Amino acid sequence: MRPVPSAGSIIHVFHRLISASLNAKWMAKETLNKIMWSAAEACGSTALFQKHPLERFYRDMHLHMMHGRHDIAAEIVGAAELGEPYNVNRTH
Repeated sequence: MRPVPSAGSIIHVFHRLISASLNAKWMAKETLNKIMWSAAEACGSTALFQKHPLERFYRDMHLHMMHGRHDIAAEIVGAAELGEPYNVNRTH
């Protein structure tokens, strides 16, 4: 029979999983931003015109970044990596 983990160890694992999830979210956002800038530079200024397919993707990416609360994700990941307390329920 497997031993039952303590509540403290479950909470610790939960917080590490949240930290890893937020870290992945932050990295995905940063990578997408770099890809979009590279694509826009390769296409030139026409990439920002509404008739260009990249324009919609670029606009959608920025909308996601504005509503994604990535600043909070970065703060939580940073605090977790530094071993400082953080609040995973923070919304603003």
